[in-house]
Order: sequence, then C-alpha cells, then structure tokens
Amino acid sequence: MPLSTIQQDSTIKGNTSNNHRHHNRSIKRHYSKGKVRKDNGSEGRFSRTATVLRQAGLMKLTLQIAQLIKTNEDLQKEIDELQKEAVQFSENLKSQLQQKLQENGSISEVQRKDK
Repeated sequence: MPLSTIQQDSTIKGNTSNNHRHHNRSIKRHYSKGKVRKDNGSEGRFSRTATVLRQAGLMKLTLQIAQLIKTNEDLQKEIDELQKEAVQFSENLKSQLQQKLQENGSISEVQRKDK
C-alpha cells in the first residue's frame, strides 16, 4: 500500500530526528570517553600535552614562557618588598623631620624669650 505524501514526509522527518538523536547520543558517548581519559591523572595529561607541544614545535617556546612567568613573579615580589621599604623609609624620614622641626621650634621660642 503506497504512502501518501504527508505520511512519507512524516516518516522522513521521523527518521531524521532519530538519526539526530542517535548522533547526539554518540556525541555524549564521546564525552564520557573523554571523562574516563581525564581520570588517568595529571601525569598522563601532562605527557600528552608535552607530546603535542613537541610535535608542533612549541615545546621550547612554552618552556621559555614558563621561565619568563617565574622570573616575572620573582621580580614582582622584589618590587613589592622595595615598595614596603620605601614606604617605611618615607614614614621614618617624615617622623625625623617632624622631630627636628619641633626641636627647632622649641629652640626658636627659647631664643625669642631670651631676646
């Protein structure tokens, strides 16, 4: 018995949606396989990453960038320490100047009283 055009369309659409659902399921299956791979540990992931970087010729560049990041962190710590020292020095100098001004002010008052 031949199918009407409407029935044929719905059958085709039904098959298309089934294929699409099947495709989504297979993608999910791929994701779950990826999750299993992640459970292998960071050593496996590091090894795979290192292999890919070597193959792409990017390992040397990656190591140089890592070294620059470490150098930058070390320099930033040194800058922070120098800033703290500068603030402490400035506060100390301000305190000393205030003391000298007070001493000079007291001396000036004594000198004025003597005159």
